[in-house]
Amino acid sequence: MKRILIVIENEISAKYMLEKAIKFSPEKIELLCFDYPNDEGENDGLQNVLESIVKPQCETHVTFETGESVGVRITKLENTLDDDGFDMVMLHRPILGEEVPDYSLIKAILKTSTKATVFLCGDNRWKQTFKVLATVDLSQDDDIQSALNKRVVGVADNVCNQLTTELAILSVIPISRVSDELDLVDPWEVFQEHGQWTKNKMAEFVKDNGLENDTSVHVVAGLPQNEITSIAKKLKTNLVVIGNVGRTGIKGFIVGNTAEKILNRLSVDALIVRQ
Repeated sequence: MKRILIVIENEISAKYMLEKAIKFSPEKIELLCFDYPNDEGENDGLQNVLESIVKPQCETHVTFETGESVGVRITKLENTLDDDGFDMVMLHRPILGEEVPDYSLIKAILKTSTKATVFLCGDNRWKQTFKVLATVDLSQDDDIQSALNKRVVGVADNVCNQLTTELAILSVIPISRVSDELDLVDPWEVFQEHGQWTKNKMAEFVKDNGLENDTSVHVVAGLPQNEITSIAKKLKTNLVVIGNVGRTGIKGFIVGNTAEKILNRLSVDALIVRQ
């Protein structure tokens, strides 16, 4: 990880994001601070956080911006991302309180041409026992989804190597929300019909991508937003890696809506991988 952009909106989130960002051993961290005190002497809190967390060998650069409206922040973030040299963009996503996350900046990033991964950082600290869950979609066999699956596990595996952690891979055999609500389809019956095929595809996928033998593999059937959050909780996962196809139009709206439902349910950090 060479270059990380952190979007700061308050001092508390700055501390959590910097603590996690530094674990990726970046060469440079850039902070884009919105409505953060910038008068002389008033940004000592941020400076103290930087000095206490960031290692001397990591270069840092801080930019202070103003503008309360979401539109202004989106524009300034997009202008920053025009420099397509970032490996990761980090934003704060509260997961321990009652604050409802605003995905405006996240959606704006995903609409840009940047290939940077998007890290959604919660207000929690990582424990020593660290686990990563990578989610892949094997129900679609098109080239775009296949490439995204490969990129998701590549990013997840790289994170595991950097942080010395465990990796699990999950593929959900999807059923529609309507079928689930009307009990038209039994997830267990869907699993019985497609489970073995998906397991075989998963075994082939793991082998083709050169993953370690101790990588755990999981296949379930149901609503993706429910199953991903359920498995993440069951495995006591610290970070979930999710792919973003970047479709546009109605199909893109549906895909984005599903991803947002997953993120709203997750009680851990999330890493969104671009197509």
